[in-house]
Amino acid sequence: MKPFKFLSAILSAVLTVCPICTNFPDGKISSVQINSLAMDSGEIKNIADSVVTIVNKERESVGVPPLKALPTLYLVAQARAVECSNAFTHERPDGSPLITIFDGSGLSFTSYAENIAYNASNDPENAVKQWLTSQGHRENMLSSSYDHIGVGVCEKNGYYYWCQIFTGNTSPTDGEYIPEIEQSPDFSDGDVNGDGNTDASDASFILGVYAMLSTGQSPNLPEKQFNACDVNGDGLTDASDASKILSYYAYLSTGGTYNLSLFMQL
Repeated sequence: MKPFKFLSAILSAVLTVCPICTNFPDGKISSVQINSLAMDSGEIKNIADSVVTIVNKERESVGVPPLKALPTLYLVAQARAVECSNAFTHERPDGSPLITIFDGSGLSFTSYAENIAYNASNDPENAVKQWLTSQGHRENMLSSSYDHIGVGVCEKNGYYYWCQIFTGNTSPTDGEYIPEIEQSPDFSDGDVNGDGNTDASDASFILGVYAMLSTGQSPNLPEKQFNACDVNGDGLTDASDASKILSYYAYLSTGGTYNLSLFMQL
């Protein structure tokens, strides 16, 4: 079994998650400055938008309206992700209640909820999947009581800390939007680099992953893509997988029509 896959499986199994939900009938909130944690990272925003998209697909499947992303809530959630990397709890690191994270945000709402998690993967799909297996977290994500969401994620010492913040009857809603993310590649039939083709570049990609593993490094890849690199299914990613890709590429180049799974049975 490859080291990275083993580590990923162990950490996924022990992924720690906690839900919290509070209602405020009068819609009033108290308010710490969060402006200093501005989201200036495109990568963080892309990951956050992906989380919202995945959650909205789940909501659609149960007939619940989509959540709208709110830039201010993204800032709140990012602040909480950073805090959770220092103290993984629904209280803030200084011991103050969670509600104080909204101080200075200018937001009002009648209900809110928080999901937090940490693991060793930056894959949004994996994070949402783990939340969905927990009843409390699932209820927060699928509840019709909430209309807006913020998502934050940060990395510390090889672990990723995640936060979802949900609010209901939210105002103001300046800048709200529903993220639309292009369909991510499924890395099937040997297209391990996700460019839509199976060719020599995929073999080179596998060799690059093999080189990293050989030097003790863990490739920072989505789990699905990493697993696809093990083309021959022997539990290892090495030169033999690259060789299989090249053979399959040659087969396709001569008019072959079998998918990779059938080709491997020839």
